[in-house]
Amino acid sequence: MPALSVSNSMLAVLAGLVLIILVWLSVLTVMVRRILVARRKVGAAVKGEPEVFDVIDRALEDIETLAVGQGRLAMATEQNRGLIRETFRHLGVIRFDAFPDVGGRLSFAAALLDENGGGFVISSINGRNEGRVYAKPIVDRQSDFPLSEEEEGAIKKAFEGVKT
Repeated sequence: MPALSVSNSMLAVLAGLVLIILVWLSVLTVMVRRILVARRKVGAAVKGEPEVFDVIDRALEDIETLAVGQGRLAMATEQNRGLIRETFRHLGVIRFDAFPDVGGRLSFAAALLDENGGGFVISSINGRNEGRVYAKPIVDRQSDFPLSEEEEGAIKKAFEGVKT
């Protein structure tokens, strides 16, 4: 039988390969341990220690459900914005003395308006022996009926501080 002869350089190459393989096995061992620890944590979080892919599938289903819910929420928000534009949310009140002989600013003009400047203005004119109440429709902050200075002031006051 012939004798095998291995040169020193060949031994060095083989030793290097063995060393690389050992290092690689060590790295793989650490990675597998980390995966097992992560799997145990996920399993503990979700009872019954399911498979990681089951957890991922459930998470994807939850994300899809959330996306559908978010779409519905966006639609409802837009509907609510439309309703808010049409509600009376701007109020302006001006108190004044309608007659020189009556003090105490018992008369008033009150404007109740929506986002578009539509609504109504109510005026109450109070004297010593009588009182009168007037209501006028408002569209785009204006009325087809003549507005008093106080009624115009109430409309203006209703939108004070509102950016238009």
